[in-house]
Amino acid sequence: MRVFAALMLTFLMAAGAHAATDPARQQAEIRGTQSPADGPWNVYDKNGALLREENYQSYRLSGEVRSFYPSGALKDRSIYVDGKRVGPSKTYYENGALQNEFVYADNTITGLAKHYFDTGELESLANYTNSNLDGEKKIFFKSGALNKDLNYKIGVLNGTVLTYDQSGKLLMEEKYTNGEMVGRRDYTKDELVSQSTTGSPQGGKPLDKSPISSKPLEKK
Repeated sequence: MRVFAALMLTFLMAAGAHAATDPARQQAEIRGTQSPADGPWNVYDKNGALLREENYQSYRLSGEVRSFYPSGALKDRSIYVDGKRVGPSKTYYENGALQNEFVYADNTITGLAKHYFDTGELESLANYTNSNLDGEKKIFFKSGALNKDLNYKIGVLNGTVLTYDQSGKLLMEEKYTNGEMVGRRDYTKDELVSQSTTGSPQGGKPLDKSPISSKPLEKK
């Protein structure tokens, strides 16, 4: 019994020491289960690494909020007003390079958004409405040359999608209506080599280069 009691005492003392040095445990004990009414609040992982820096006003997120990778590198930063994300927001790769740039209005992504390669080059530009792709989206090679040019309507592909190689030559032209591909043309050195109105191109000699009809095909 004495041995057991000694072991239990040792265990309890160790647990108490761990709680005393664990920032996450200390902050949880201070905060309990409620958000602070006003002021800063930090969130830690189980190892004590800082994950988020938050600010509250009247129990709502307010001001700049930042989150971090377990390594300590900055992951993203956003602005909140009355609990809603507003204004510019940026996310980062763990190496510190900028990953995304968004603009928020009333907690939704709106306007022009930018995405970057982890080496810093622009990867895409896209327009958003209420967090849905809406309008033109451009995708680039690392060289800066245009790879794809797409068009969306409230999150759904609509209109023409153009695909290019790195030299700027047109490779493919697709036509979409409400997310469904209704026509396709394939090119070699900017010369039309095949076309289809079903998404399955037919080979053969170069075909008539008149614009693809925007009228959806009748389904059989």
